[in-house]
Amino acid sequence: MFHRDSIFRLCASICAVALLSTVCQAFDSPKSGSNEPENVARLNRLGEASQADSRLSDAKEKYERALEINRKLAHPIDMEMAISLNNLGTIAEKRGQYGDAESLLRQSYAILEKLKAQDDPIFGQLISNLALSIQNQGRYSEARLLYNQAFSIIRRSSGENSNPFALALTNAGLLSYETGHFEEALAKNHRALKIQNALGAAASLDKAVTLNNLGLAYFQLGRFSDAENAFRQSLAMRTKLLSRIDSEAIETVNNLAVLERRSGRTSAAEQDTERALRLAEKELGPVHPLIATLLNTMGLIAASQNDFRQATGFYERAQAIWLKTVGPDHPKYAATLSNLAAVRSKQGHHKEAQHGYEQALQIDSARYGPDHPQIATDLSNIAAQLYFQKHDEAAIELYRRAEEIQEKHLGPESVDVARTLHNLAVAQLRAKDFDGAERSYRRAIPIFQKAESHENATLSHWLSEYASVLRHQKHFSEAEQADVQAVRIQVRTAIEGQEKGVMPSAFVSAQPST
Repeated sequence: MFHRDSIFRLCASICAVALLSTVCQAFDSPKSGSNEPENVARLNRLGEASQADSRLSDAKEKYERALEINRKLAHPIDMEMAISLNNLGTIAEKRGQYGDAESLLRQSYAILEKLKAQDDPIFGQLISNLALSIQNQGRYSEARLLYNQAFSIIRRSSGENSNPFALALTNAGLLSYETGHFEEALAKNHRALKIQNALGAAASLDKAVTLNNLGLAYFQLGRFSDAENAFRQSLAMRTKLLSRIDSEAIETVNNLAVLERRSGRTSAAEQDTERALRLAEKELGPVHPLIATLLNTMGLIAASQNDFRQATGFYERAQAIWLKTVGPDHPKYAATLSNLAAVRSKQGHHKEAQHGYEQALQIDSARYGPDHPQIATDLSNIAAQLYFQKHDEAAIELYRRAEEIQEKHLGPESVDVARTLHNLAVAQLRAKDFDGAERSYRRAIPIFQKAESHENATLSHWLSEYASVLRHQKHFSEAEQADVQAVRIQVRTAIEGQEKGVMPSAFVSAQPST
């Protein structure tokens, strides 16, 4: 069965007018109570400087003042009003207020449409932002059409080597990532990064966002070393430019912690997450989607240490925040449901766990449809609970469906495909389908060996299981080779564990892997 890691993607929300903060700071603050038209533009520029420096509350205050003054003018300045609304929308999106973001961005869209600004660079950037807010609400087909429109406008107005084009690529890369097309996401982020590298310092903060999202794609493709390198580059770049840890840097810290946990570096993951949570609570308050994300990660870490009481506490706190911020029909809420179900499963409450996983599947299916890697994960989780309840045929059917989805989206060499094939083999073995089990092990083991960076205890267990199947099939020579390889890995792992002061784990019988 699989836990749901709360790995966080950053949104490349684009300000309508891109100005360097040093230029913006050259404006004097408008006098209190002034309603002169020039003060509207001045407030918007100052807001953009604050937003570029990740001081979102300060930026929001300035945009709202600009909007208030503008609306009181005898002749409101439509372009500045569109800019204020767009930038308020990007702030709402960053804070997880996706419905509010869409409303603000649509108001900006209506003004620019009235101004017949369809070929203005601002319009293309606005459409990319609107696509992102719609994407965050799970309306992927609608978002994809808007990204295509944004690319067309930005290509004509700014060119393909501009930062607006790079940011639209980063946003569209998120859509590819969230719909399970990880290689496509990787390509879009690489292309965006190439543009931003050529632009130099002018695109540095945006490059940090692209690097984070590049790391996400690497992570999903099992390229953990590349993912960690991208996350660390993003974090170093952002903290150097801002001289502090802001909310987007905290998201990257969370991603790094998820990777560390997945790589077995539990202590480092725990330290990073606790630090990030303290910073997030100070900057964002106690009820924010990012707080829930970090609590979910802390639950995963506690569960990996078999502290189920603490893990449940973290998940339940996260669950309460998700309900207040994104509602009960969001995949983030489903992720925490899945992780609570994983705790119930480890405690032996398999019917209860199955119910939790089925709730998550229902939410994810409504958001993603039937053909998405997350659906494969949900199916695998349910299959594991069916296996534990000795419903082998039902488990086998779900594992097969999960593997087909994973192979289609992640490729036949994915480690997730290998793990699902192994679980399928275990279920087939108990159902006495020895031919099927042998075929599944033959596929799973080479994929796992190739995908993992080193031989480990998991591979040793799989080889031992495979050897028993081969003996049943009277393939004694192959069985002996598998056993020898398994024992060699066990001995080396035990020696390495003693050198590190870690006791080797006891051999466990075949069961679905986590």
